[in-house]
Amino acid sequence: MTRKAIISAALCAAMTLGAANAQTTAASDQNAAFSVFAQHAPDSKQAIDYDPIDELLGAFIEKQRGRNRIYFTNMAGSGVQLINAYIQGMSNVNVAALNRDEQLAYWLNLRNLLIIRAYAGQNPRSVSGDRGTVASPGPLWTKEQTTVAGQPVSLHDIEVNIIAANWSDKPDVIYGLYQGAIGGPSLPKETFRGASVHTQLSELGKDYVNARRNVRIKSGALEAPAIYEWYKPVFFDNNDQSVIAHLAKHKKKAGAVSGAQSIAYKDFNYRSDAIEPRRQQFNNPGAFSGGGGGGVGGGVGS
Repeated sequence: MTRKAIISAALCAAMTLGAANAQTTAASDQNAAFSVFAQHAPDSKQAIDYDPIDELLGAFIEKQRGRNRIYFTNMAGSGVQLINAYIQGMSNVNVAALNRDEQLAYWLNLRNLLIIRAYAGQNPRSVSGDRGTVASPGPLWTKEQTTVAGQPVSLHDIEVNIIAANWSDKPDVIYGLYQGAIGGPSLPKETFRGASVHTQLSELGKDYVNARRNVRIKSGALEAPAIYEWYKPVFFDNNDQSVIAHLAKHKKKAGAVSGAQSIAYKDFNYRSDAIEPRRQQFNNPGAFSGGGGGGVGGGVGS
């Protein structure tokens, strides 16, 4: 059996979790079709190990000018096959059996993998036509991408009907919503983990807010990227002052930001995160170990 087949089979088997101790939480404006994803197991110690996905991403991500960029073209071949296997395995997870932090890490990781798969093997210049905006999502965001707990889900469903519906009180979540473009937060080399997801998101927020030209005072006025306007209704109570307070929390020079009376949102930069393929091609399973023969980290631990 090939390494790819071993990884795929083990992943699909090891990532199917039990359904014990599920508890329903309120999601007042959640669509009934997605209410199943408001269930969680608060005392669950189950955790998904994403080590093989980290290994795969590490082979194709490179930091350029302070931002992680991706060799999408180099993913052709085994890279695409492994991504498909990981997504299939994740789709088999019983999400209701996880605690809330594990669930958040799960949805962020699944969503971001779906975006990576969409561009794997390609060299896109812009994601404008695919992405659209939160208010008017493009075809890549609205197309159903996989099925979880019997429910077909799109990127828009995961982002709006699941993540935003259940974690609207956690504005740092926006830094885990990879957009595939340099206008949004950078894709981390390491996947999110339940035990550290909020720390990871906070660190990504600091990186994004303090990145050159993202959040700055220009001619006495505060300027910020468009994603804050996109997500303002859900994560900031549609209030500019809430956005300003949030930015001040992450900005190194917080004083100038916190004193701002107003904020201007810049147009979103849809330029793709893709970078030109390097000479070394990762087009066979031997290019990286793929998790040392286990599923995603060999499965779920307690």
